[in-house]
Amino acid sequence: DEARILREWADHAALRIGAGSAQLLREAAERLIQGLERAVPNPERIAHRDLHDKQLLWDDDRGIGLIDLDTCARADPALDLGNLLAHAELAESQGRWTPDRARAAAAEIASAADELGVDADSVEAWRRAARFRIACVHVLRPPGREAAHRDLFRMMVEDSRNA
Repeated sequence: DEARILREWADHAALRIGAGSAQLLREAAERLIQGLERAVPNPERIAHRDLHDKQLLWDDDRGIGLIDLDTCARADPALDLGNLLAHAELAESQGRWTPDRARAAAAEIASAADELGVDADSVEAWRRAARFRIACVHVLRPPGREAAHRDLFRMMVEDSRNA
């Protein structure tokens, strides 16, 4: 599913950016998919599959709650952890979070990965894939479109250097 989703968002972004970018975006998506396939698989658990700060609710008496559970499935827990990390980076880059808050979130995510025995390289592979998908989504949204466009091309250049 995640490979299909990355390909679809790369194609959607290409329609907005221009036909000349379609091949580059698709190649970047394929490299990210290969990275996910090479990642050490962790034992599957129930995963949200779209976990980010806006999917979490807090109640002082009841604690934390999740919303928008339509994509839940058994999956590698690195998927949710990487997605959370990518969204924390996005919140910082958009100015919604301070750098200190983003660092604190990253430290908690790393701690959760350690506690769950989730491979750090797997979390990184999922973070990179989520960051690419998020940039593709935001290229289609007027607020933040330019920043997302820059993020996409920065990621494609970095990714092609590491290929």
